[in-house]
Amino acid sequence: MSHHGVLSGHEIQKQIQKGRIRIDPYDLEQINPASYDLTLGEGVKTYNVVEALDSRAQNPTSDWIIPRDGIVLRPGVGYLMHTRERVWTDTFVPVVDGKSSIGRLFIAVHITAGYIDAGFDGHITLEVTAVHPVRVYAGMRICQIRFHTIAGEVMLYKGHYQGATATGAVASRSWEQYRENRNLLQREDQSNELDRVEQEQLSCKGDHEAARRSEDGCELCGYYAK
Repeated sequence: MSHHGVLSGHEIQKQIQKGRIRIDPYDLEQINPASYDLTLGEGVKTYNVVEALDSRAQNPTSDWIIPRDGIVLRPGVGYLMHTRERVWTDTFVPVVDGKSSIGRLFIAVHITAGYIDAGFDGHITLEVTAVHPVRVYAGMRICQIRFHTIAGEVMLYKGHYQGATATGAVASRSWEQYRENRNLLQREDQSNELDRVEQEQLSCKGDHEAARRSEDGCELCGYYAK
């Protein structure tokens, strides 16, 4: 493909046949003119909110399975749900949006998180909210996915949601960025401490040549101490 844009329904079928897109399970009846319908998985997760969610913590959650007669979404509650289908592509950028029929029930299927990197492999977690109480069912068509071409060399996804954390409805892992930042800060602190010691040694007036030959090093700064 030499052009850039959104894949048509026919092109989605072709790319699935070529192995550049995987949708499992796949149903030809769910192909649209420029997207593919995804259905609702049976798993649900909600946060056990006491006072507030904490972006630096692993917030506790409750899990359950949608029964045959569905569940009622309540206004003011955020539901982590997921697609029944697992999706993968190493060639295109998938984007998830709501379906018009779902939007007209005033259900939102994601909170700004509809973008998916090439290389992601798993169920798509949906951040579902509702304006009115509304009953939804596992297996219903809940959203649609479209595929964008990429200009330039493709960089594959290597983020937090892989393997077990790309299966079912997955809670936020925003706390990991703080752990990574903390480790970075610790390394920076260690580097700064080494720089400080080095500067103290450079400005030291002690006899470092004698310290090199001694067992104790410089009495003033510890230079060459063993």
